[in-house]
Amino acid sequence: LARTYWVGLLPSAIILLWRKGWKIIAGAALAGALAGGALLTAGPEGLRRRVESLWDMSNASNVERLYLWRSGLDMWKARPVAGWGPNVYERAAGPFKAPYAGNIHYPDHEGFRSRSHCHNLYIMTAVQTGAVGLLLLLAFIVLAFREIGRQQVTSLRVGATAALAAFLVGGSFEFHGGDAEVATLLFFLVGLALGREEPAPGVQGKDP
Repeated sequence: LARTYWVGLLPSAIILLWRKGWKIIAGAALAGALAGGALLTAGPEGLRRRVESLWDMSNASNVERLYLWRSGLDMWKARPVAGWGPNVYERAAGPFKAPYAGNIHYPDHEGFRSRSHCHNLYIMTAVQTGAVGLLLLLAFIVLAFREIGRQQVTSLRVGATAALAAFLVGGSFEFHGGDAEVATLLFFLVGLALGREEPAPGVQGKDP
């Protein structure tokens, strides 16, 4: 029920289907719309609430994310170059979150629920490692896309591009770079796409 990955699926699906032609894309969009409509009208109540909450700006979880981002940016402004360091967010974020806590109203709780990160890959990177780390992350992303684009095996090139795009879009709403199981899978897929077949010893051939 993690909404982050529903959002990340959209650019991934577009990339995977782009080479199939407009008919396939239109058919997939129609199927997705029908499936979404069925879920909203006849799906399990818990799932319906999760789908509807995607665009509900009064939803406490959405409100909390907005203020997590604002407080995270405030933290970055306090230490903009090198950041606060890894694994200190939970201890250091309190004074920055306090001014916003009164704006978050869960049915059974007032204030922030999230403690260990600010639900954003880019802001969290800036908080922990400052502008230096954020620039390195962006450089990695650019170079990864460039190198993946050089992969001659279409399935690897398209698949890894779709996976990386889903990860980056999802990173706007979640700090999944801090989840080893997610980051390891991403790096594995990107690593596959960066592979190049080398000519056997003594065999002349064009370097792919």
